[in-house]
This record gives sequence, structure tokens and C-alpha cells, in this order.
Amino acid sequence: MQSSNDWAPDLSATSGPMYKRIAQALIQDIRSGKLKPGDQLPPNRQLSSQLGVTVGTVSRAFGEVVRARLLETGARRGTRVKDPAAADAVDATAGAASARHRIVDLRGHQAALKSWGDDIGQALSQLHQSPAFGELLRYDDPAGRSTHRQAGAQWLSRNTEPPVDPARVVVTDGAQHALLCGLLACSKAGDYVATEQLTYTGLRTLAPRLGLNLVPIDIDEHGLVPDSLRKAIATHPIKGLVCVPNIHNPTTATIPPDRRMEIADIAKQAGIFLLEDDVYGCLSEVPLPTLASLAPELTIRITSFSKSLGPGLRVGYMQTPRQLTAAVIEAVRATTWMASPISAEVAAQLVTSGSAERVLQENRLELGERNNALTQALAGFDLQTSTFSPHAWLRLPDPWTAGQFCRRIETMGYRAAPSEAFATNPPGVDNAVRISVSAAQDTAELRNFGILIADMLAEEPHAPSIGIFP
Repeated sequence: MQSSNDWAPDLSATSGPMYKRIAQALIQDIRSGKLKPGDQLPPNRQLSSQLGVTVGTVSRAFGEVVRARLLETGARRGTRVKDPAAADAVDATAGAASARHRIVDLRGHQAALKSWGDDIGQALSQLHQSPAFGELLRYDDPAGRSTHRQAGAQWLSRNTEPPVDPARVVVTDGAQHALLCGLLACSKAGDYVATEQLTYTGLRTLAPRLGLNLVPIDIDEHGLVPDSLRKAIATHPIKGLVCVPNIHNPTTATIPPDRRMEIADIAKQAGIFLLEDDVYGCLSEVPLPTLASLAPELTIRITSFSKSLGPGLRVGYMQTPRQLTAAVIEAVRATTWMASPISAEVAAQLVTSGSAERVLQENRLELGERNNALTQALAGFDLQTSTFSPHAWLRLPDPWTAGQFCRRIETMGYRAAPSEAFATNPPGVDNAVRISVSAAQDTAELRNFGILIADMLAEEPHAPSIGIFP
């Protein structure tokens, strides 16, 4: 059995984020036989010091290899190598049993980097050991604790000027909850609210339940069309506008700076509120002025971690105008009294420690690789995406319809979201599908999907010859 102090990774042939490089080198040494079953690896702290990286980086690397069934960890025995032949046998058995019925669901967003859970787990472990843990189990300020609002202001202030005032930040249970609170604070049943013709499905679900009338606004390759917004205001008593300026959901369009200024000017002239859904802002290729910076007295800006890092941590942040802060806080109180202090504390730890920023940068790299692979696989087709977008928009060639496409790929073990799911005015919408880039298991799976559908779209559509999976 090899001594725990002997092993160090050879990183010369690896690339990507450091934790991935360490994991790649470790897997290579296990597969090659350099490390034998039962060999004990150096303690995380020792290896992190040796490599000049954080303990968290080493923990994430080991976590990757544990998930590959090539390591086992224990408090007494440390981290030891497992038999790769046994891991391969388990994988082969599980793969054979599930291959026929496995569905690769590319409809919703997921965490592209599964190791994001390691960071959350580490933060939860530290939180549980904190003497102040009990304080998080009590009712608290509906706006959020001051430390949680400060962390929210820090996350909202990424690449924005001026920095966000923590006093204007309200903590919510995710962006969907923030959207609900924003609409409750700014509108009432019977009001008309404008939004992009293709819009976030959560808004389409929420609006009728609040008694709101959605008014579709035209979009093009640059996002929302200002002239269409002017016409809607002239013909309807528009109360406000909900829009996604960065990496629009579902089309991935980003509104350029001149249009943002025009939209802000229209809102000021008409006196309507703006709900800026900025959950994709930190995935933009370059930072652009927020609507909140152009019309601060009218705009509620929303962000969260769900689309940029992963959906499991249900924490959102709202940047509110001074005159609407109290109404937004009252909406939080009315819907859930307060965001979960435990979740908000975990989020604050991840933001203030720099872990969230580090994972975001790693996630951008991962999404960049995936978008590049999908774009190459679908070269020659009308695929719209952005470098770091977690989704892509595929306009289908004639005579394919979105329904035919979705039914056909489901017989092949895949799912995608048809354009109708996002339409506020279904007639005349793009004949397209949204593909979740982040939901694939890895780049190879997404590339294989792209190659498969490229071949499929080269043929005429026809009814599937086998049943659809439940």
C-alpha cells in the first residue's frame, strides 16, 4: 500500500479549472495502475499546500473521482483508491439496465457543474458547526438579515456602476419568488403588463393567477423592440414591463446599450415600472448597463443563482427603488414572511468567501465548451446562442414543426422545450425549440445530441415508429 505522503498529480497534460485538472490526473494514475486499490491519498490540506491551491479545490477534485467510483472516503481511513475494474462493472450493469429507458431531459436548466453541490455541502457543514446556527432558526426581518442583504448587494454589484446599496436589497426564495413579489408590489388584478412575445414560462404561469393581462412585445435578434413597446403603450393601459435584457429566455438575444437607453426613456415618459429579470447577467459575454442603472426610480432588478450556478439553492436578490422597497418587503411578508435564513446564510457565505465567483467562472468555461460543441454539431442550422448561455434556441427548417421535433427526439431518449411553451401570443411565433445546454451530463452528451438531430433534421419528418417514453 502506497504511503499517504507519496502521491502528487502530474498536471502537465491536463487543462481547464484546477479541480478538474487534479481529478483528471488522479483518474489517470488510478486507471494506469500507478495508484493501486487501497492506496491512501495525502490529506486534503497537505495536498492543497503542496499544489498552492485551496483545500476546497482539492475537496472538489476528490469529489469528482468519488462520483466516478474510483475513491472512497472515511473519517478514520482517509481517502483511498478503489478498484477501477469494480467501478467499471457497476457502471456497465447500471448502464445496461437503464439505457433503454433513460431520458436526457434538455428542457430545464440545471447545474452544469455537478460539483457545485460540494461547495454548498461544505458551507452547510461549516454553518452547522457555527455557534450562531441557532439564530437562523428564528423568525427574522422579512427583507433579510443585514449580512444577507450586504451579500446580495455584492452579487448584484458585479460589473455594475454605481454599487448597489444594501438598504435597497430584499432577499427572496429564488427569482420566481422575486418575480411574484415584484408584480404584487407594482400591479393589481386587471392590470396590463408588457413582456417579450416569447417569455419566461414562470411569468406565463404566474400572470393569470394574479389576474394580470400579458401584452406581447415584438422581439428580434437584438431582443425587445422599443417601437413595439411604444405601440403597446399607445393602445393598452400598460402598467409595467417585465423583460430579460441579458441572454433572453428562450432566444438568448441580448439587448444592446442603445436599445436599453431607449427602453428606459420610454418607461420614464410613460411612467411605467420595469421588472428587470437579470438572472443571466453574470453569464453575459461583456457587462452592459442595467435598466436599473438607467431608470433607477422605476426599476426592480432581480437576480439569483439558479441559472448561473445551479437551481437547488433557492435564494434570490431584488434591487428595489426607494419608493418601492417597503411594498416589496410587504409582498415578501405576505407570501412567505421571509426567505429561509439558512439558505440565505449559505448564499452569503459563498458570495463573501469568493466561492460563488470562482464557481461562476468555472461554469462559464464549461458552458463555453458546451455551446461551442453544440454550435459545431449544428453547423448549417439556424442555432442562436451566446458564448456562456445555459440554453440555445434552434429554429427548425421547413417542414419540421416543434411538435414533430419534440415527439421524434423523445423516441430517441431526449426532450427539448417547444416554442409554444414560451409564447404570450402563440400564432406566428418561431417554429423553434429551446435546448438546455446546462442540463446535459457533459459536453460529449450534448455534442452527441447535436450530431443526432443534425442527421434527423436532414430527413423529412414522419410519425415515430416506436412509442413515446412516459
